[in-house]
Amino acid sequence: MIRSEALQEVLSRDHQQDRQALEQLLERCRDVPFEPGPCPVLVPGATGDQLDDPDIPEIDLVDLDDRALKDAMCQSGYLIVRNFFPAALCDQLRSVVDALLDESGAEKRTKLTFSGEPGVFNDPPRNIDELMEKTTFGVPRSYLRATGAAMCVESPSVAVWLMELYEERGIKRLVENYLGDESTLSALKWVLRRTVNEDIGPDGWHQDGAFMGRDIHSLNMWVALNPCGADSGAPGLDLIPGRSRAVYESRTGKHAWMMTDRDIDQDFAEPGPCSPRFGAGDAIFFDHLSIHRTQFGQQFNRARYAIESWFFARSKCPRNQVPLAW
Repeated sequence: MIRSEALQEVLSRDHQQDRQALEQLLERCRDVPFEPGPCPVLVPGATGDQLDDPDIPEIDLVDLDDRALKDAMCQSGYLIVRNFFPAALCDQLRSVVDALLDESGAEKRTKLTFSGEPGVFNDPPRNIDELMEKTTFGVPRSYLRATGAAMCVESPSVAVWLMELYEERGIKRLVENYLGDESTLSALKWVLRRTVNEDIGPDGWHQDGAFMGRDIHSLNMWVALNPCGADSGAPGLDLIPGRSRAVYESRTGKHAWMMTDRDIDQDFAEPGPCSPRFGAGDAIFFDHLSIHRTQFGQQFNRARYAIESWFFARSKCPRNQVPLAW
């Protein structure tokens, strides 16, 4: 295991103390009432399945501010921010992803919440099952392991370290200004990814609002940690450009939320999907109504590293995503 500076810092932390801190942050959201309501950026002129801007705007980090983010999300539902993380930080973060996936000791297929030897990379909050709806924490963990991913909260020291990093880089302030409220993270949708082609399939189109709910206020920050998409050799993201304002049901998938290529061909042939090329450190912001999937194709023979963080307005976070204060 390569011990980068970031990894050394994570390993030097008191993981039991970090776990207790994470448990307290989860408790802070336990009794916060969920107040469903339309997301502010979806309200002006919003009707049905309207798609406003067929282009996905791109800016550099130096041009990112509250207004740029709000305008892009309102008009097109996406914003790509180039050079969001420096390349050196991406190198550090990839080593943390590898450690969490390789050193956790949690079995790939088990649905038990607590399995394997407890340690820095395998110490889920003790109260997590109490906050889950209709299942246990081990179920989403098993699913994510099978797709080359892990939730940050599986390693509280990784989670707390990342929270501190996000705050240092002004991400907390940016998110809260966008949401117009105190923000929460989803314990289940805050994920480190190391995706390879054999772990995915072609019919993965979806909107997270199909299972989160429509009347929420969300912002997803997806950051590539190595080059991916297009001709990079690593799978990126396929996206349907434009500001979607409806949750669509699949007519051809196994589940209503699982859209297939036939659904896309029938309903979104114009302008059609796009597949941006991401460099290490490039980020894309979108929300729960974005139609997207992990890119699929036989040409992808390299792993794609990414970190995905779903933020919610405190009162608009669906309980099934297990809100985490920060």
